[in-house]
This record gives sequence, C-alpha cells and structure tokens, in this order.
Amino acid sequence: MKWALPMICALLLTTPSIVAAQTTAIGQRIADSAWWHLVNQPELDRDDCSGAVQQILERAGFARMQAISTEGFWLGSFGEQHQNAEPAVGDLVFFDGTANKDTDPRVTLSDKLTHIGIVLDLQLDGTATILHRSSTRGALSTVQMNLNRPNDATQNDVLSRSADLALADRRASKLFHGFVTLDPVWMGGPIRPVPNTASVLRNNYGEARQKQAAIAAAAQARNDPHRIILDGRRLQSSHVQDLSCSAMWGLRNTVYARHGYAFRTHAAQIYFDARAWYERNEDVTPDTVDLWLTDNDIENIELVVGVEIDRACRNR
Repeated sequence: MKWALPMICALLLTTPSIVAAQTTAIGQRIADSAWWHLVNQPELDRDDCSGAVQQILERAGFARMQAISTEGFWLGSFGEQHQNAEPAVGDLVFFDGTANKDTDPRVTLSDKLTHIGIVLDLQLDGTATILHRSSTRGALSTVQMNLNRPNDATQNDVLSRSADLALADRRASKLFHGFVTLDPVWMGGPIRPVPNTASVLRNNYGEARQKQAAIAAAAQARNDPHRIILDGRRLQSSHVQDLSCSAMWGLRNTVYARHGYAFRTHAAQIYFDARAWYERNEDVTPDTVDLWLTDNDIENIELVVGVEIDRACRNR
C-alpha cells in the first residue's frame, strides 16, 4: 500500500541505558543504522522524516517497501502500537501537531500523526534524544524529550514551529502520540554494513558537533564589527545598526586604535589600554593619523559617524 507523504516529521533516538533488557538485537541494529545516518548525513531517497525512517530501517535489514508516510507506519501492520508507555530502543515514535492535515488552516493537536521517529537513546531519568529530519534545518538533527517531565523545558525541546500552538504545547512530550514496536517478520532485506558500533558513532557525532560549534564560533567572531575593523575589512550597515551610542564610540575609535593611535583623552586611554591587541604608537597623532588610515578605515569611520548622527549620539 502506498501512502501520502507528510509535510514534516521526526526521528527519535534513544540509548540503551534505562533497562538493558529493553534493548533487543533488532532494536540495537536499528539504533546503529540511525546513528550512522546522523553522523554521515547521507542523501535521502525521499527527503522527509518518514523517508529517513524508511531508509534507516532498510539499512538495518528491513525489507524494502513502497513509500510509506508517518500515518502509514502507524496504521500499517508493522508491529504493536503503544500510547501509555515509554518506547524502547528501535521503536518508531509518533507525534501530532507539527503540520496541518485537515481543513482547519491552523496547526493544532487535532492534526494527528505528523511526525515519526526512531528510539535510539533513553537515559535513566527518562530523557530521550531525538534524531529527526528537520524541515527548518534541512538535515537530520536532534532534540530531547522526557515523557516523565512533560513540563520541564530543559528536557523537552520545541518540535513544532507553529505559532498556532502555545510554546509549552510545541514541546516534544506534549506532541507525543505513541510508538510502535516493530515486528521482526519485516526483517529479511539485505543488511547494509554499519562500520562502527553505536557507541563509536555517538562519540563521532559528539566530536562533529564540537567541530561545528567551533566553526560557528569562529564565523561569529569573524563577523564581529571590532574584528572586521581590526582585520582591515569594510563594515556593513547591518554590523552597526543595533549598537548603542557607547558601543559605536568604541567601534569608531577602534579604527584609530588598530594603528596604535596615541589617544589624548583619559576615557580612551583606559578603554584601549585594557585591550590586549592595542599597542600605543607615539608617532600616530592627530597630525599624522590620516597618513595611516586605509580606504576601508575611512569608509568605516564615515559609516559609524553617519549612524551616530542619525541616532543623535553626536552633533553634526
């Protein structure tokens, strides 16, 4: 049977740390496949969450199927349904209220079975880590859910981006519909090898996240207006539009300070002497500073001064 595809969906990942008996061999095989997809971010045959689930199951050895939607995985005879219990490793997890499915233009909790997930990790306190095909990020990523503490915002990440729902109702545990424990009868397809165990893949993912965070921090630092000036690059209006008057004063004078300008005012001396990069050069004075300024320096000064005047931070 071929089912219609959902708009957005998710994959839930949890570890075998809650009760060892809950982790079956099949469940762990699915978990290994899910971790492999999270770490490697392969191109999906069908780029939505139910497509991601299907591809993960096929890599784990489940028979190849026609395209199945989130609702199809719930209503199909793939295993036993549960709604008042906690899922175990390898279970398919379902959510409501993440996309519109009825004639009501709003997204509400009456929009059923709009997300799907695969349980990969469940900690002792009940916090699950959810790998999902995020429609906003365009990739497999993670959120957290804790069914034991549905009102704890630190353990339940936002899963629905709909403004039609209150923020508290957009969190994973509030959108939880139920889960399906897969029937081993669906095993039978070729098992594509996963080169590493879930623990190794988990460590690789942690290292990858650290590298991504470092890259993001470096990019943010590079876009800092002070860094732009110190690098001799040209500012854009977007770099200064939200700065306070005092911040713009410091930014404008950073143009001079990067050349070692010997400030005469006590406030400027205190401000820049505290900067590790600042080296006072007595040759750079009010009479000679123009010889040191580059075209980008001049453009940056004019940009900041223009904004200061518009904000009434200084006289024309």
